Amino acid sequence: MRLPAKTGYAIRALFHMAFFGRGERVQAKEIAERQRIPLRYLEEVLQDLRRAGLVLASRGPRGGYVLARPPESISVGDIMRALGGLAGDWFDAEPSVDDSEPAPRVLPLPAGEVDIPALLGRDLARRIEAALDAVSLRDYLQRAEAEGLEASGAPLMYFI
Repeated sequence: MRLPAKTGYAIRALFHMAFFGRGERVQAKEIAERQRIPLRYLEEVLQDLRRAGLVLASRGPRGGYVLARPPESISVGDIMRALGGLAGDWFDAEPSVDDSEPAPRVLPLPAGEVDIPALLGRDLARRIEAALDAVSLRDYLQRAEAEGLEASGAPLMYFI
């Protein structure tokens, strides 16, 4: 399974704030450069995260972004919901078809029949959402530290 690019960028940005920011405001430019995320796209992602209450933003020379909640209370599910999509959107009972062919006509089930593909899709979506909600940003911080990543490096400096 592959996460959408927007979700990956959001996770990387939040990780950066938690791991390298350590509670201090981090500028979008720093996140974009260090995480190799296009700045314009990152700003859109950060606005979605701000609207969802996952980050706080402030303007000005000392402005930037900071986590709005502790890392252990931000799940991957929260991040995906902030960006407008979660597992429930991944499963569709309608058959997927190639655009070059006319879509098959989906006939309604007779009364009393059960739509098994729809039930399966809803069940899988619930299980995936539960799994995504069980993984927190804190889990990624701990894994990074176990892998030897150090946050002690000096912050990026910008000179003109």
